[in-house]
Amino acid sequence: PQYATAMEELGMVYAVEQRNTSMAIPLFEKAFSIDSTLWRSANNLGMAYQLSKDTAEAILWYEKSLQAKPNNPKVIEELAKLYYLKGEKQKALACNHALIKLMPDSYLPYYNYAIYYLLEHDTANAVKYFEEDIKRGEREKFPYVFLIKHYLNQRDTANAFRVRNFMPRVSP
Repeated sequence: PQYATAMEELGMVYAVEQRNTSMAIPLFEKAFSIDSTLWRSANNLGMAYQLSKDTAEAILWYEKSLQAKPNNPKVIEELAKLYYLKGEKQKALACNHALIKLMPDSYLPYYNYAIYYLLEHDTANAVKYFEEDIKRGEREKFPYVFLIKHYLNQRDTANAFRVRNFMPRVSP
């Protein structure tokens, strides 16, 4: 009962294998209460609450995870998403800025910025950030398809073909 890692692993069985967050959450909470340096337990609680659609609790636990292990890109990424969904756009943008500092060659923060601008109906900035996203190795299909359609709508076939030719074999 006092072995935090065992509690955490059991919680993972419930969360991942059985997709049962109601059983996983108390185990992750117990693991974290035994050893608050277990950033994974806090991270897993964030994930479990996120899957349960409890954004406020997910944010709380992701923030605790960052206190235990600062500069964790995956946690910062999830926080950025949740802050944006909650309407805290400045916090979301700050998370993306932190991601760029942590992973300057990564496509992820640029993808996030593009999505934020797209949701704000700012196509020009969305295009700019999707272009940066694909330059850094994006493997998902959506940014390429978006850019191709955008350029075709603008009657800019040269850029549409450039993006199409640049597009790797991507996931659907």
